[in-house]
Amino acid sequence: MIISLVDISFVSLLIMFIWIYLGSFGIPGILLLAISAGVLAKSLPQLLLVMLVIFIALILGDISVYEISRKLSVPVLNKLRKFSFFRNNENSVRKLLGKYEFLLVFFTRFAVVALCVVTSYISGLEKLNRKKYYTAVVSGEALYAVIYPSIGFLIGITLSSLLSAINEFLIVLVLISVIVYYAGKFLAKRM
Repeated sequence: MIISLVDISFVSLLIMFIWIYLGSFGIPGILLLAISAGVLAKSLPQLLLVMLVIFIALILGDISVYEISRKLSVPVLNKLRKFSFFRNNENSVRKLLGKYEFLLVFFTRFAVVALCVVTSYISGLEKLNRKKYYTAVVSGEALYAVIYPSIGFLIGITLSSLLSAINEFLIVLVLISVIVYYAGKFLAKRM
């Protein structure tokens, strides 16, 4: 098991952790990164390691956003309104959060990921109950950490199998071409 984990370097895992952590603050690309990390995992233990790193980074990031927003409400809100991703979704997330607190936080972690960051900030700004927020984050991010790297892992397996089949087909095609060429030359000399 240790040998199969060596292929994923510590530096790669650290970069992935930092990028995903910062994704909770609004840095784009974490969904693509999570899927790509799954593609790069070559074994189940590597995939589990990737899932664990993603899970921890997501939880720490979401909780950091919530706590910073909760403590620095006015300065954070003024800065956030300068960004279109926040401005365009703020009112709808506030309305939904008023009705479906837990469900909104839970589903934005893995299903409606476009609203995840905005929901985290507004949950802190609105001082959503900590226990409710943390529970929704942990359960929702657990699903995210399993779903998206698994999709990448399955894509990687499928691509690997497809490329292997294409490679084998091309080898057989070249061998047949060589045999036909030399058979034709041989028959031409005989006649």
